[in-house]
Amino acid sequence: MRIRLTVLLFFAAITWACHPGDRRGDADYFILSGQFDNADAQNIYLQELTTTDLLPLDSIPLDSMGAFSYRGGIQEAGFYILRSDQDNYITLVIEPGEQISISGDADDLAMSVQIEGSPGSCLLAELNR
Repeated sequence: MRIRLTVLLFFAAITWACHPGDRRGDADYFILSGQFDNADAQNIYLQELTTTDLLPLDSIPLDSMGAFSYRGGIQEAGFYILRSDQDNYITLVIEPGEQISISGDADDLAMSVQIEGSPGSCLLAELNR
């Protein structure tokens, strides 16, 4: 009996450890980080895209090398816009718990962006090229 319980607990621990993505939905935040070439220490702007409006969320400062990091609160998956100006932006699909890495040319985000850590955002970036 004791051996069965030990084996059962062992397999339960292995199963839990091998599926970290399943626990990601418990998070109430997301992390955006990355670096843009040709950014010259400007700000980028994060907006939430709703069915009726575009809501400004925050401005994210870039350092002198174009690097940034941002942690935002989120309860459920949604569409977001990350822009450097009115005509230069990318659309992201962000889910709770995602740690998204973004890089590209700040002068042409849509065509140069590389995204990791967000499968939905990766697919959307490919579609928009």
